[in-house]
Amino acid sequence: MLSGLKRWLAAESTPRGWLLAGAIALFLATSAFNIFLQSRDHRHAGDLARTELLKERSQEVRNAAYDFQTFAAAYVSAVIEDEDGVHEARRRLMDNVLSQHSTVEMAQGVFSKDVVSAAAGYKSALLEFSTALADANTILEMRPFWEAASDVLVERQKLMDAIDSELGRIGGV
Repeated sequence: MLSGLKRWLAAESTPRGWLLAGAIALFLATSAFNIFLQSRDHRHAGDLARTELLKERSQEVRNAAYDFQTFAAAYVSAVIEDEDGVHEARRRLMDNVLSQHSTVEMAQGVFSKDVVSAAAGYKSALLEFSTALADANTILEMRPFWEAASDVLVERQKLMDAIDSELGRIGGV
């Protein structure tokens, strides 16, 4: 049996041995190239998933942060015009501050150290603001409120710039 195979492979009319070796080499090269492409696609899919997660988390942070201005304006209006609505407006603003704090806290795990550092400053400003908010009941007591609100807006801009920078680095913007 082996001698028949040897004769078939060594036939001079058609170099079947070379043809078989070429087919095997082509199969191995194609398989190796396919494995390379699959590993590259897998790595690229992981990068895309991370980019999407970063975009999603950054949008959550942005949404929570931008609602702050609306609730702060409603609170100031209540302090100036409607003493009966101060308690409700303060509660809504405090809910927003707590929501921002928890959103930033939960989102930190997917961002780089630069964003985490900016987030720490933002969370600190939010905590200081919540203290100032508790003490601002009348128009005459609003100065610490405005200072703390200004600090929140400055720290928010730093956080948004850090997030935008990270998204720009990974191609997500």
